[in-house]
Amino acid sequence: MNKQFQMIIEENKQSRSFLKFIDGDGFDRFLNKIIRGLFFIIAGFCVPYFIFVLLSCFF
Repeated sequence: MNKQFQMIIEENKQSRSFLKFIDGDGFDRFLNKIIRGLFFIIAGFCVPYFIFVLLSCFF
Protein backbone atom coordinates (compact mmCIF):
# COMPACT_ATOMS: atom_id res chain seq x y z
CA MET A 1 0.00 0.00 0.00
CA ASN A 2 2.83 2.38 0.83
CA LYS A 3 4.46 1.80 -2.56
CA GLN A 4 1.20 2.62 -4.35
CA PHE A 5 0.91 5.84 -2.36
CA GLN A 6 4.46 6.84 -3.33
CA MET A 7 3.68 6.23 -7.01
CA ILE A 8 0.58 8.43 -6.79
CA ILE A 9 2.60 11.21 -5.17
CA GLU A 10 5.27 10.94 -7.89
CA GLU A 11 2.66 11.14 -10.66
CA ASN A 12 1.12 14.16 -8.96
CA LYS A 13 4.51 15.89 -8.87
CA GLN A 14 5.02 15.25 -12.58
CA SER A 15 1.60 16.59 -13.51
CA ARG A 16 2.17 19.67 -11.37
CA SER A 17 5.50 20.36 -13.06
CA PHE A 18 3.88 19.96 -16.50
CA LEU A 19 1.06 22.36 -15.58
CA LYS A 20 3.63 24.80 -14.22
CA PHE A 21 5.49 24.60 -17.56
CA ILE A 22 2.31 25.26 -19.57
CA ASP A 23 1.22 28.11 -17.32
CA GLY A 24 4.65 29.69 -17.08
CA ASP A 25 7.16 31.33 -19.35
CA GLY A 26 8.50 28.05 -20.76
CA PHE A 27 5.48 27.35 -22.93
CA ASP A 28 5.57 30.89 -24.33
CA ARG A 29 9.21 30.44 -25.31
CA PHE A 30 8.39 27.04 -26.85
CA LEU A 31 5.57 28.52 -28.98
CA ASN A 32 7.79 31.44 -29.96
CA LYS A 33 10.40 29.04 -31.33
CA ILE A 34 7.76 27.07 -33.25
CA ILE A 35 6.26 30.22 -34.79
CA ARG A 36 9.70 31.54 -35.71
CA GLY A 37 10.60 28.22 -37.33
CA LEU A 38 7.36 28.14 -39.33
CA PHE A 39 7.98 31.69 -40.53
CA PHE A 40 11.45 30.81 -41.80
CA ILE A 41 10.10 27.73 -43.54
CA ILE A 42 7.47 29.84 -45.30
CA ALA A 43 9.94 32.57 -46.19
CA GLY A 44 12.60 30.09 -47.27
CA PHE A 45 10.52 27.82 -49.46
CA CYS A 46 7.21 29.41 -50.39
CA VAL A 47 8.31 32.91 -51.38
CA PRO A 48 10.97 31.75 -53.90
CA TYR A 49 8.49 29.29 -55.38
CA PHE A 50 5.89 32.06 -55.71
CA ILE A 51 8.45 34.25 -57.50
CA PHE A 52 9.27 31.34 -59.84
CA VAL A 53 5.58 30.86 -60.66
CA LEU A 54 5.13 34.58 -61.35
CA LEU A 55 8.18 34.66 -63.61
CA SER A 56 7.10 31.55 -65.49
CA CYS A 57 3.67 33.08 -66.14
CA PHE A 58 5.09 36.24 -67.66
CA PHE A 59 7.99 34.76 -69.66
